[in-house]
Amino acid sequence: MGRLLVVLTGMIMTTLELVPVSAAVPGIRVGLRMGAAAATLIVPAFGVTYAAALVGGGRLGDRYGRRRLFTIGLAVLTLASAACGLAPTPVVLLAGRVMQGTGGALLAPQVPALLAASFTGTHRKRAFRLIAVLTGVAAMFGQLLAGLLMGLGQQWRAVFLVNLPIGVLCLATVRWVLPRTPGAGRRTADPLGAFLLAVALGVVVAVLAVGAQLGWPAWLWPVPLLAIPPLLWLGYRHRAGRAAGEPPSLLRQRGVLVAVAISFCFFAISAGLLIGVVLYLRLACGMSAVGSGLALVPFGIGFFVMAGRAPALVARQGREVLSSGVLVLAVGQLLLALTVLHVSGSDTAAWLAVGLLVAGGGAGLVTGELSPIVLGALPPELAPRMVGLLSTIRESAKVLGAAAAGAVVFSVLGHGPRSVAAVFQFGLVLLALSAVGVAVLVLFLPSDEQA
Repeated sequence: MGRLLVVLTGMIMTTLELVPVSAAVPGIRVGLRMGAAAATLIVPAFGVTYAAALVGGGRLGDRYGRRRLFTIGLAVLTLASAACGLAPTPVVLLAGRVMQGTGGALLAPQVPALLAASFTGTHRKRAFRLIAVLTGVAAMFGQLLAGLLMGLGQQWRAVFLVNLPIGVLCLATVRWVLPRTPGAGRRTADPLGAFLLAVALGVVVAVLAVGAQLGWPAWLWPVPLLAIPPLLWLGYRHRAGRAAGEPPSLLRQRGVLVAVAISFCFFAISAGLLIGVVLYLRLACGMSAVGSGLALVPFGIGFFVMAGRAPALVARQGREVLSSGVLVLAVGQLLLALTVLHVSGSDTAAWLAVGLLVAGGGAGLVTGELSPIVLGALPPELAPRMVGLLSTIRESAKVLGAAAAGAVVFSVLGHGPRSVAAVFQFGLVLLALSAVGVAVLVLFLPSDEQA
């Protein structure tokens, strides 16, 4: 139990640095006098670094040992959180966010191997599912935690400083709680692959940040195309088996590209939804950080309840549960759009509860079961590499989904609350249509029998 608690705490610390931090963005803008472009980078500065370095962190764990890299990552994340909480300027804050992303990328990939070394059989499956579900719940209720911390006198700084005592306590117990996992001493970190992914994500995020401040001039629209060459090069290296000596078989497996597309779209939709709801409630409805966090509680309840039901449903229905989940998510988003259309003012959060409950239920059906279903259709020897690929795709999607939502909202902020509400409503419809597209993609995912 102690092993699971330490690993889970490290993962939750990492999770809380992405979506929940968005609740503190308005306060950070005021406290550090940040412009719209710089504020748009607060969330992606962590996410881009985290997503780009995940695979490299996993390879370093293979080489030097999982417990050692988990400890180093936890230490870096803890120190970086202190730097962010004490940051006197926007530059120091953004540098601290990059450090947090690096620490998270060193920590997170070690979790599957540490769980595998700590548990066996059904206990191992339950541990993996518990990690997936509770980190998802942490992302939802983390918004509420961020709001509560901002009311303790230190305002937004408490959102980062809360990691300090938790991280120190975990570091004090890691050596005695987690099993020692010697490194294989072979694999390299593939710095070129991490650099290519960081360039691609950085180009898109930079465009979103600059576009929000400049009013989306025509010359800016083609700039995201600059992300295509590094992505193509990265894909070619992995497909040809040239990335740090990896065999070329993974991306040639049936259904892998479909699984990648499903994972990317689903997590981008989820992150965009959560960020959008928080920014809408704070900037269009004038709610406090605590109020916007409380408004997300129905989403967390729906998520937790349906995530608990998902394993039994998957046992009976298989991959169709994924289609059902994203369709339920789409229905919830459409309910939210209708609510925004017809309701305004202080009662908005209460009326949003139904849509958020439905959307959370749909997300809960998918989040904990997507990876097991995908991995079940692959040869067992490819499962560890697929876990790493899906983790990178998931975090990249969260970064872009969060950055896109923030950029769109901040781009119309100067036109008043009604403009924020209108763009949020339009975004909800687009997200719902995207979710329907994901449900169609699930039909092309191979089942266990077809693998």
